[in-house]
Amino acid sequence: MPYIMFRLRKARKPELIDFSSPERSSRLVPLTSLSHDGIHVMRSTLTENEDGRSIGGAQLSIAVHLGSAMDLEWCPPGSDRKRTTRVERGMAHINPGNNPFYQRWKGAPELLILAIDQHIIDRVGLETFGRSGSVLRPTVGVVDSDIQHVFPIWQRELETGGPDGRLFLESLAKAAIIHLFRHYAGNEAAPSVLRGGLGVARLRRVIDYIEAHLEDDLSIRDLAAVAGLSAHHFGLAFRQSTGLPPHRYLVARRIERARALLLTTDLSITQIAHTAGFASHGHFAGHFRKLLGVTPSRFRLDHR
Repeated sequence: MPYIMFRLRKARKPELIDFSSPERSSRLVPLTSLSHDGIHVMRSTLTENEDGRSIGGAQLSIAVHLGSAMDLEWCPPGSDRKRTTRVERGMAHINPGNNPFYQRWKGAPELLILAIDQHIIDRVGLETFGRSGSVLRPTVGVVDSDIQHVFPIWQRELETGGPDGRLFLESLAKAAIIHLFRHYAGNEAAPSVLRGGLGVARLRRVIDYIEAHLEDDLSIRDLAAVAGLSAHHFGLAFRQSTGLPPHRYLVARRIERARALLLTTDLSITQIAHTAGFASHGHFAGHFRKLLGVTPSRFRLDHR
C-alpha cells in the first residue's frame, strides 16, 4: 500500500495591532491620530485581508466603519464556525485587547478608532463594576446608537483638538468604558456612586490649581492627584460638587479669562486664545460662540 504524504498548512501567527504605535503595523494605515496617556483616537484604513487570519489589538478598540458596505467573514474567539456579517457605514466593532480572532475581508476599509490601554479599562472596570476588562466580549458590526452619537465628537477632536483635548479625551474614554461594561460584558452591574462630592477643602484645592494652570494641558489624572482621589471617583465627585464634568468646567473658566481679556486689553483674538489656554483662534472662537452665542470679535465690539 503506497504511502500518501499530506502537506500540512502552517497556522499563521495571530496579528496584534498596537494602536499606540500605528506606524509600526503593516495592517493599519493611519490618516490622522491623537494620543494622550493611553487613549488613542485615529482615522485609519486597514490593508486588505483576503486570505484571512487572526487579528486583534494590543489595546481595547472601538472601531466605527466609515466607508461603503462590505462583507466581513469572522469566527468568534475559540470557535472555528465562520460567520459573515454585512457591515454598513456607522456600524461598530468592539474588540477587547489581546483577543485576536479570525477575520477576512476584501478592500481597504476606513475606520474611526478609539483604542484604550488595558490598565485604564481594568482600573475603571474594577472601581465602577468590581470586574476587569476580561469580561468584555468581542462584537462585530453592531448598530449602537450611543456610539453612533459620540463618534463624530471623536472625529472633531482629531481635527480641532486643543490644550483641553487631553482632559476631554479622558472623559470620552471613561464614558465609553462604562458603556462597554454595561452592554458588552457577561453580566450587567450598576455602577457604584461616590456620595458627598469633593468636600469644601478638596474642591477649593482643585479649583485653585485649575486657576493657576488654565493655560496648561491638564488631565483628569492631574486634578485627581491634587484631590487625592482615583481618577474615576474624582470625576464623579467633581461633577457632584460643581454640576459640570471637569473638562466642561475647565473650558468655562478659560472662556471667562478670555472674556476679561477681551474687555480690558488690546491683545489680538489669537493672543487672547493662547493666553487663555486654547490651541488656536478657531478652537477658542468655537467654544466662545457655543457658550456665549457670539464670536469673540463681536463680543468685544458690543461691550467696548
